Amino acid sequence: MDVSSKHLLRSTQSRRIRKSNSLVMVVRGTYVATSYLEGEKPWDVRRRVAQARLLSTTRHGVLFTGESALVTLGIEPWWNNPDVTVRTDARSGKPALFPAVRVGEIIVPSVAWHCRRSGPMVEGLEAEGFWGMPLAPIPLLAYDLCQRAHPLQAFHNVSAFLRFIAGFDRWDLEGSRIREARWREHLIQEVCSLGMERGHRRTQAVLESASGGIESPAESTVLWVLTCLVRGRQEVVCQHEVQVRGRRFFVDIALPEEMIAIEVSGMGKFGGTAATADEVALRFSRRQQLLTDSGWRFINVYYEQCRDLSALAVYLRERLCALGVTVSRPGGKLWAAQSPELFHRDRKF
Repeated sequence: MDVSSKHLLRSTQSRRIRKSNSLVMVVRGTYVATSYLEGEKPWDVRRRVAQARLLSTTRHGVLFTGESALVTLGIEPWWNNPDVTVRTDARSGKPALFPAVRVGEIIVPSVAWHCRRSGPMVEGLEAEGFWGMPLAPIPLLAYDLCQRAHPLQAFHNVSAFLRFIAGFDRWDLEGSRIREARWREHLIQEVCSLGMERGHRRTQAVLESASGGIESPAESTVLWVLTCLVRGRQEVVCQHEVQVRGRRFFVDIALPEEMIAIEVSGMGKFGGTAATADEVALRFSRRQQLLTDSGWRFINVYYEQCRDLSALAVYLRERLCALGVTVSRPGGKLWAAQSPELFHRDRKF
């Protein structure tokens, strides 16, 4: 993690600390130096504040889970300003709300504290540890990622977690997919053995559909919508390899049998400057032309389209139907209407 205990100041003293411009409070009695947060990009400030919040609540008997565990592992969760979620057998005396943090012109909104009882479900399971932070056992962590979250959020978080534990590498696709499949099977079996009365079927559905090949929330969104449209009729693959004229390409998402490639584009793909964007866009166009000449057909999706799930589903359905692929209206176990909080600026840029 970027933030460590040396960056935190714990004190119950006086107003002088609270009024100091050199410190910001992440939770009552715990502060972090403003200089450590200033000058960073807004998303980096959010990440460091999220880490500081976790460090400020580390204590015996508390196991971080859900998106809090992903932050600890260095994985970018769906929300870049996530709630603090823990499992514990003890009663929690922590606040129900972490205050907003202001660093110059950047404000990191307040988040909630969610404490869930571990109970007998952790018996026989080994807790994990990373950077000295206690994490919930992996099966329980996978289960918690899927509960009380929008299915798309759960789908992305589980995909990112699978990518991490399977060590997914596009340059070793065969090995990556074998490792991913083994972890998927293991997690499904372990989650089912937890004996949960609720939620295990949903967790299993997410685990069966999630992909360690995703590289961004936008790709997760498109893959999730496609999963809800196709529903097993066609194979949908993330990071599909195509070789043309001795060159090796990777398609973001593909329907290999139909030779349809879905490319997800945003500024992250095309660089941060106009000159870089022009150069990358030209290279991208030449690549697409080579693949088109080889029989591949393309559907291009832009990042902005991924913020309206219903419109994106209509767009993908129309484009697939125009290419001769029969798909249903969005539905199935994973589909749900877009919630107001899913893309809220307090949670996600």
